[in-house]
Amino acid sequence: MAVARIFISGSARGLGLLAGQRLAEQGHDVILHGCTAARAGEALRAMRTADELAGREPSLTQYTLEGQAGVPEVCLALLERSEPADADLADLHATATRGLRRLRRYARSFPMARPRALTCQGWCQWLESRHRVAVKSWAQAVQESERLAMPWELARAHYELGRHLAGKENSPLGLQQEEHLDQARGILEALGCGTYPANTDAFI
Repeated sequence: MAVARIFISGSARGLGLLAGQRLAEQGHDVILHGCTAARAGEALRAMRTADELAGREPSLTQYTLEGQAGVPEVCLALLERSEPADADLADLHATATRGLRRLRRYARSFPMARPRALTCQGWCQWLESRHRVAVKSWAQAVQESERLAMPWELARAHYELGRHLAGKENSPLGLQQEEHLDQARGILEALGCGTYPANTDAFI
């Protein structure tokens, strides 16, 4: 097996950390990059630099998915946690929206980016209190992930539905909260990530 050097962002905990551990066990050279509360300010500065470098249009190169998704994902994570405390939330939201727009344009050229774009879109919609459309976006992310046979993205979409649905609420896919979380767990186990946290909130 060829050994690769792999950079994983968002790996302080949860899915990113699990992926890094699994790849390291397989002998790859893994670099983990995560954001804790103490480093939220650093993440904000890095995200702004990345946004400036990205410009208005996405780079239409296949291997840039993580770069395209990184800006909106960091913004949305900071918005969800209301960190750092002195951040301009309106500016953060505007940057997330701009990054999401680039990601969606990128996904029109590269179908493998569609599940991630839909997952980020749902996250943004949820934070805007547009809960019904957010759930629809995550359900579409599940369907796209299944169609494209992308299990990691599928687990993530199921997880987002699981952590946001109310207890007995059905998603557009006819599943409830625990059923979506069970789907996510089953996929992660099949991928070899069998040591997922018992508390699924630790995935994010």
